[in-house]
Amino acid sequence: MRVRKQVPPLVVLVLALALLAPLAGAQPGAVLIDGSPALFPFLQTTGLAYTEATGVEVVVNISGEDAAFAALCANTLDAVNAARPISEDEIALCQQNGVRWIELLIALDGLAVHHANLALEAPCLSLDDLAEAFGDSQTELYGGLAVYGRGREYRQFMARALGLDALRDDLQAANTDADVLAALNTAPGPALAYTSLAAALTAGLSPLAVQADPDSACVEPSAASVATGDYPLGRKLYVYVNLGSGEQPAVAAFIDYLLSPENLSRLPDLELVRASETDYMLAAHNWSRRTPGQTFSAPPALSVATTAIEGQDLTLYDGVAELSPVLQAAVERITASSPGLQYDLAASGTNTALARFCNAELDLAGARRAITDAEMATCASNNVEFIELLLGLNPLVVVTNRANDYATCLNMAQLNLVFGAANQGLVRRWEQLQDGFPPFDLAVYTPLLPAATAFAEMMGPLRTDVLGGDVATAVAADEAGIGFTTYADYQAHQGALRAVAVNAGAGCVEPTPANVRSGAYPLTQPLYLYVNAESAMRPAVQALALDAINPETVEQASFLPVSDLEYMLSLDALQTRTTGPLHSR
Repeated sequence: MRVRKQVPPLVVLVLALALLAPLAGAQPGAVLIDGSPALFPFLQTTGLAYTEATGVEVVVNISGEDAAFAALCANTLDAVNAARPISEDEIALCQQNGVRWIELLIALDGLAVHHANLALEAPCLSLDDLAEAFGDSQTELYGGLAVYGRGREYRQFMARALGLDALRDDLQAANTDADVLAALNTAPGPALAYTSLAAALTAGLSPLAVQADPDSACVEPSAASVATGDYPLGRKLYVYVNLGSGEQPAVAAFIDYLLSPENLSRLPDLELVRASETDYMLAAHNWSRRTPGQTFSAPPALSVATTAIEGQDLTLYDGVAELSPVLQAAVERITASSPGLQYDLAASGTNTALARFCNAELDLAGARRAITDAEMATCASNNVEFIELLLGLNPLVVVTNRANDYATCLNMAQLNLVFGAANQGLVRRWEQLQDGFPPFDLAVYTPLLPAATAFAEMMGPLRTDVLGGDVATAVAADEAGIGFTTYADYQAHQGALRAVAVNAGAGCVEPTPANVRSGAYPLTQPLYLYVNAESAMRPAVQALALDAINPETVEQASFLPVSDLEYMLSLDALQTRTTGPLHSR
């Protein structure tokens, strides 16, 4: 649920000016892009290549972000390229005009600072020092400095980053990073220079770290420090796609081409830094599903590790037992700094928890399956909107003794012969499972709850004439043993056990993390956390949800963490309070 501001008169004025300056010369059906010069070379070359391949014209202008966002919100532009996030006022303007957009992170950019003939106590300069050095031609810093740097757009970037109207008139500007570094290396006295960060990283240089203010640490320039926003001379470069335009085949195909791995691989050649592969997967995912709104520039979520929550609050949760240890540990961490918060955690199972949740009795519900259409209808009838978070994957591993070299793969029918209630007392020997298996007695072991319940939900009722308890230890000591256990339990004892591959009709699939995450391994249940969207406005509820989806929290649980992409989707949904099915549809 995205709450936006009303549009101030100044933004309306910018919109009116933008409407007076349409993209000139564009042919009907052309893809229209406008915005910052920062991404212009990349988008221009992308557009030219796309036009050559398809015949569809791509027009890229550089009127600046203000005019471009105004045109986007007036529904006269297909996409904006921006060196800053869309503002709250621009979001409100688009919302007022019924224009929805998708935010895509395309690249990272930054400036690297180099020095010559300076005796620095540490390889770090503050923003204040850099502002004086590059902004004041009469500076006496370090006895007077010569300064060098890239011209044009990078010069404006440096001035904005340092809070200056302009850089020194006597800055010796060059068009390439190589020319800047060559001039710096031949400087007769103390000198500073800035280049693109991409050039510094590609060449393996060691530029200076930068300190944002006296109380902050020096931050070395890198892709990671730009991505986190810690490096003061870094920025993210976005493309905002008009969702309505995205329904047009020409625009949709161009954005597909823009986000293709082959096209993004050209970024370093154009002096830009690639974002992470997870960011590109998230961008591609959001584009493929046409997910509108902020993703990469959303305001940071509540920091549950450092933020104490004042006041009293009671949060109600019910769900599956697998999530209880994760949520209980999260509660202990939260209440250690926020003793006024109370959390009531129950474990009634998926069906009961979702029934209570959709009846507006709970703030959060845990489930071993996705919410059903019928349950969503109940939620809707009770005005319950929900945020769907995927916490982890719960694979159950069929195991045999390490000495068992024949039952390396079993199909679903064979697993039913071993564990199914219908075969209780009937299947007693290994040879009954498959011709060629030895005539040994079959020793079947099953775990206690909740793993047994989860297995029964996937396979049907379990036989009761089995040995229950510590499956891993029992099977490791019994050459005729077979059982199933949690992934974490198998990992802890895999030296003494053999994991059985499972054939559900698509061949034998082993329970590897890759197979589990791809959905190929059949004995896997997702573990969802459903959050009441209205409750998510409360810091206590958001704190619990944020802690629960944290990868470090999940790694301590008995189930498998989700992929980086799925985690990013959950985090974005929680931050932006995006409601409805997310991972399960």
